[in-house]
Amino acid sequence: MKNLTIIIMSISLIAFVIGCDSGTEKVKESQKKSTIQQTEKALPKETVKYYTEDEVLQARKKFKVDVVEFDASQEYGTEFPYSDRVRLRITNKSDIVLPYLTILTKRFDRQGKMIGSSRAPSVPTSNIKPGESFEYEYYPKGHLPYVKKIEVEIEHMINDDEKKFFQELNTQIPKNK
Repeated sequence: MKNLTIIIMSISLIAFVIGCDSGTEKVKESQKKSTIQQTEKALPKETVKYYTEDEVLQARKKFKVDVVEFDASQEYGTEFPYSDRVRLRITNKSDIVLPYLTILTKRFDRQGKMIGSSRAPSVPTSNIKPGESFEYEYYPKGHLPYVKKIEVEIEHMINDDEKKFFQELNTQIPKNK
């Protein structure tokens, strides 16, 4: 019994010493963090400027989108509503690199009558610098029979209720220095 008491007391003493030592490390680490935070507060902060919504809307007007080819003869996808395959050439004629571009896909029948449209999820355009073009394939939902022509446009008149569907209008885009 005496040996058991000695062993328990020894283990308790070791645990106490280890606990005290790790506490010292925690205090030192806390002091380091405090010093770093004080230094960061003292340094002048560089203010990031972002493009305004109006500047983004103006940049959208200077993008050009052309349909290179499309396939509306079959249903793409695994569930309704199915999609069509459309290959675009997107040209950035603005001074801004937009991370996204939301486009409207219109479908026409043989007589040239518009029979449907869909707004595509925002197309990633962060790799299209001013003056450059890029080909992009996407699959807009809304496949319909008898489609003979597909056009794509960049909407310029966007009401407030629809702005939530335009990712480029809901993202802060930093201005380059």
